[in-house]
Amino acid sequence: MKYPFATFVFVLALSCFATLQILCGQIVAASPLSSPRVGVVRYASSGVYLLYGLPGNYVVGPRVLDGVDDASFSEQGGMVARNGSLTLLGSDLSAVGTVETGETKPVLGMDGDLTTAIAWLPSAQRLVHWNGQAFASVSAPDLSREGSVSSVSKRDSKTAWLLLHSSSGSVSEASVSLETGQLISVTTLAGARGQAFRQRSFVIFPDKQELVITAPSNGDAKRLPLAGNDLKVERVSSDCLHVSSPAAQRDWLLHFHGGNFDLTELPPPPSTETAK
Repeated sequence: MKYPFATFVFVLALSCFATLQILCGQIVAASPLSSPRVGVVRYASSGVYLLYGLPGNYVVGPRVLDGVDDASFSEQGGMVARNGSLTLLGSDLSAVGTVETGETKPVLGMDGDLTTAIAWLPSAQRLVHWNGQAFASVSAPDLSREGSVSSVSKRDSKTAWLLLHSSSGSVSEASVSLETGQLISVTTLAGARGQAFRQRSFVIFPDKQELVITAPSNGDAKRLPLAGNDLKVERVSSDCLHVSSPAAQRDWLLHFHGGNFDLTELPPPPSTETAK
């Protein structure tokens, strides 16, 4: 055989080059700069961070907001509650509008463009929403018989959907006019319990140390074991929900795609941040 040593060196060089490409590819895949933006996530520290990556492999990016009490985000922007006020944010996280509410525990929802932004103010029993030009509000009917509101969203530009849970744990969905505040309908959601959250045709709710994802239209349900009796759900994007347990200091991303979903535990936020 001619030039055996040269052949060996050539093969070894190719092998090293291939290994280097794989390692570089893994590093690039883990870099927020090269990964697609998934959404915006609020951690228990009240800090808000950009989130990058692909299902099963997420990277927490820079801290972009501080002191946020509640939040809801889509690809087109978001709404945050801070110190008794609501702020609507564009896709670049710049402020589009702000309204003072004095509410300490609002329930927020935004799952599409800016006109899907809506909030329930339990202290004032009012709905506040973005009508495309400014914040508008309407007094809601007395829903105390149905329970406490745990999720709010817009069915369309004229109608709000509210999920309520009673003291017995049952869940109902109320439809309210955003023009008059009139109660349109109330429907009991069979199979849902406790503080439920609506994600399009799905309803998500914690049950002991499980997260239950159910489709009220057909009764299908799936239970995912999760540590923590204090699970909280917030929207990260139109198709992604942030599930957190402040007591356990653990966070997960629930990603919906079509009629399926994936659950991935999120890493902690970086120790050094730049915030607004």
